[in-house]
Amino acid sequence: MELLKGGNTKKVTFANRLEYAKLVAKVRKEEGALQMKAIKNGIYRIVPLSLIKLFTWKEIEFKVCGKPSFKVDALKKITHYSGCSERDSHVEYFWQALEEFTDEERSMYLRFVWGRSRLPTYTESYKHEIHVKNSSTPDRTLPESHTCSFTLDLPKYSSVEIAKERLRLAI
Repeated sequence: MELLKGGNTKKVTFANRLEYAKLVAKVRKEEGALQMKAIKNGIYRIVPLSLIKLFTWKEIEFKVCGKPSFKVDALKKITHYSGCSERDSHVEYFWQALEEFTDEERSMYLRFVWGRSRLPTYTESYKHEIHVKNSSTPDRTLPESHTCSFTLDLPKYSSVEIAKERLRLAI
């Protein structure tokens, strides 16, 4: 792409390097203008510009994407169990492991089990499920996820340490 008329015949030299850099920066800033316009128009169809102006970009990010970190209790509240219960030892090991994970690891867990790295702001309409995963060698078995249904198939681990190790390996 020519940055200026006749630019394809001009050489970039030490003397004109700053002009060249300025022109490249201008083109790079404008290259996504059409896409940005489409995104803005789509957003404005849902939320009028007059309302968007009431929020900072951080507030909009929070409302659209959720919190960057989450409390394990928030996930527990929306969790349902199949073939197991919250009182089963392997499920308790799972929750303890998640409690001991860093925020980044918890985010990675969400991405593994849901395809998203954050819990939504409004969790009432979401359901996280834990299913038992039967295996003759549970301590050597990795958990499985089904991102389309926000479901974890959890083996019957024998300790918190094994649950943490296997979860970390899976995520």
